Amino acid sequence: MRRDHLYQRRDRVVQPRENFEVTWLNVSDNGMVDLDQLADSIRPDTRLVSIMTANNETGVIQPMREISHICRERCVLLHSDMVQAFGKTDVDVSLVDIASFAAHKFYGPKGTGFLCLRSGLPIQPIMFGGAHENRRRPGTENVASIAAMAAAAEWVSSDRETEQERRARLRDQLWKSIADVFPDARQNGDPVGRLTNTLNLSFTGIDSETMLMALDLEGICASSGSACMVGSVRASHVLLAMGLPIERARSAIRFSLGTWTTAEEIAGAAEALERIAKRTKDAREYALA
Repeated sequence: MRRDHLYQRRDRVVQPRENFEVTWLNVSDNGMVDLDQLADSIRPDTRLVSIMTANNETGVIQPMREISHICRERCVLLHSDMVQAFGKTDVDVSLVDIASFAAHKFYGPKGTGFLCLRSGLPIQPIMFGGAHENRRRPGTENVASIAAMAAAAEWVSSDRETEQERRARLRDQLWKSIADVFPDARQNGDPVGRLTNTLNLSFTGIDSETMLMALDLEGICASSGSACMVGSVRASHVLLAMGLPIERARSAIRFSLGTWTTAEEIAGAAEALERIAKRTKDAREYALA
């Protein structure tokens, strides 16, 4: 059931073509890939394994070193979507054969990205018309955006460890403030193996749309899933794949912290959440009266 649900949400991206068969891997309730299932799923005719390094909704970081070992033992190519991870945690492209990145995730220009390929990998183009980029992608290169992306990558990497520690402190401070006023709130995803900028929570008994409106009135930006799914009121397929009950998935909110998030902003958010908690409690008591 989990595989069907995920496939229906991503069929336009990964729909099998040319007689290729896609095997979906399960994840645990903390969002980690089942390594035993990965090893068992690789067949003699398996051509590629593709696994996200860090999830964009929960921030959960996959054990890429162990995944790489499994794939290399079986001589299977490994691709990783490292878009969410770059600039926020260690990324080691030597563990994979193909890695994809997007500039907007590390303060670079939108619409710009890069693909890191192992030397000698026989990659065929999917578009034709020119010999640009070693005959892999035709069309005039956007030099200004590429240069800006390189500058952003250099900048975000220059002080990454210090910034990671700072964001982790702010994230944990935000979580403590929320847990104090919403004792039924639950974190989604591995509490340790995750990005420091992401806090995914379920507010028991409050649907995400209601909470988002309350946050918006307080001037707090949050989302009920990935940024790609803003505007959708459906439960997150990521959380459902983790086995969360539909009610908990529908009450999930994602808070994201950035380089310019300050301790003062976190304190202000904590005060706003306390006001929201009071209004929520008052509304429930009125409904029961």
